[in-house]
Amino acid sequence: MSQKGRSEILPNVLASWLAFSASAVIGFVMPRLILDNVGHELLGVWDLCWSFLAFISFSGIGTGSAIGHYTARTRKDVGLASKVFATGLYLQLVIGVLLATLFGFLISVLPNFLISYEFVQIDEISTIGLLISSTVVVVLLGEIAHGCLLGNHEARTSEYINVAHDITLAISMVIVLIAGLGIVGLAQVTLIIRCLFELARFWVVLTRVDAATVNPMSVRAPVAKRLVLFAAKSSIYGLQELVVFQTVRFLFFIGVGPVVFAAFSRYSTLARQINRLVDRLVIPIPALASDLSARGDLVRIKRMYMYGLKGVLMLSIPALVLFGVLGDTIVTLWMGADFVIPELAWIFCAACMLHTHYSMSAKIIRGINVHGRISAYCLAASIVVLAASYAFFRPADAYQAAWLIALIMVLCVQVPVIFFTWRRLNLSILTQLKNIYLMPVLLNALFFLAVYQSRILLGNGYPTSALLLTAAGGLLLLTAYWFFVCDEQMREKFRETFLQNPPLSVLKG
Repeated sequence: MSQKGRSEILPNVLASWLAFSASAVIGFVMPRLILDNVGHELLGVWDLCWSFLAFISFSGIGTGSAIGHYTARTRKDVGLASKVFATGLYLQLVIGVLLATLFGFLISVLPNFLISYEFVQIDEISTIGLLISSTVVVVLLGEIAHGCLLGNHEARTSEYINVAHDITLAISMVIVLIAGLGIVGLAQVTLIIRCLFELARFWVVLTRVDAATVNPMSVRAPVAKRLVLFAAKSSIYGLQELVVFQTVRFLFFIGVGPVVFAAFSRYSTLARQINRLVDRLVIPIPALASDLSARGDLVRIKRMYMYGLKGVLMLSIPALVLFGVLGDTIVTLWMGADFVIPELAWIFCAACMLHTHYSMSAKIIRGINVHGRISAYCLAASIVVLAASYAFFRPADAYQAAWLIALIMVLCVQVPVIFFTWRRLNLSILTQLKNIYLMPVLLNALFFLAVYQSRILLGNGYPTSALLLTAAGGLLLLTAYWFFVCDEQMREKFRETFLQNPPLSVLKG
């Protein structure tokens, strides 16, 4: 890995975390505003449309990943890198139009399933479908610019644009809701703001990256073939979650209606936010693994895998503890008692249980370009199990739908990818469990006891004591992490980063 690549890891990760934080805060505020302005039923419809668009935004559907991979490998050859960028751009345009057409069709038939609900206005939902479909095309084109920045170890620049986009979109949505323009207005402003910021992302790439070009004469069939092959493998990886999460959610929406679905979505949103935290933190991993793989440095790939996984686990396990124990309380404070589905958070915690290990593993094998067969296997297994479950058993309530998601994700996706990665990197399972999981899990067991006791105090009418106990448990956990989980190398890295350099200067690189 180049010196620049190593020096950019921390700024890129911190910028990604900043982008996640801004998006998460906005994601908590907007549903409540939408509820107060358009009602419970239309919030459920908006959840369904927005979840698909959000998934497209976070996955990139393959071609953006391919651009990042091949840009990292060819960035020293400007001529070849320019062919990669131009070919990927026009290839993504075709993919985006096809996906937008499919999504538009699904939205167009949705009113047929909701005709018994008085709130349904077919023209309104069709307009939303057209607007969100157009936004899908814009999002996918923006993934090409994002992939180019990622391949040049400039992920933080793209994340700063994401932060500005999310804040601007939130402010615009508030204005739209105050003006009484409803969810059609929300869809309109979503498209407009997305267009503006993806244009800004492309402007940054075209002015800062020599290889970036929109000249169609730079498109090459052999390059397109390589990109399609890599994108297909990455798309299969993305489709695993799309098939499981969105198919179950869509069928559950049709079966129970938008009111129950809106409540169900609050818990699934919290779970997805935790998963997004993990995914954001490991965004630079594929490009870095590609760089190391091109040099044949398997030892550093293993080291990056182990240290990265251990570091992200230190953040994700406490988040899952808080979500599992206090999920109902969070939803009550957030949306109101009508949205609470008691103890549903625990089931979604089961679905997120191995996501950290899965996400790191998937990013590593994508970086070394061996993710095709295992992704195809996981996708096929997910489809078969999902089809079989709906043939013999259709979830009739939120608990059954959540369990279906959890079981398919863990057994058909997460476990196979984790074991495949261990075999490819020639790592011992028992050694990894001992060196990576043992201490964080033990320490978080104590944190769990503190948070659970806080829940009891809260239920007995002692909110201040509950808050203080949770804060004390968190402080003790951080102290224990420092002495029992972090080794001297990790401690020294933290000292250099946060004691010798102010956080803002680190983000600026």
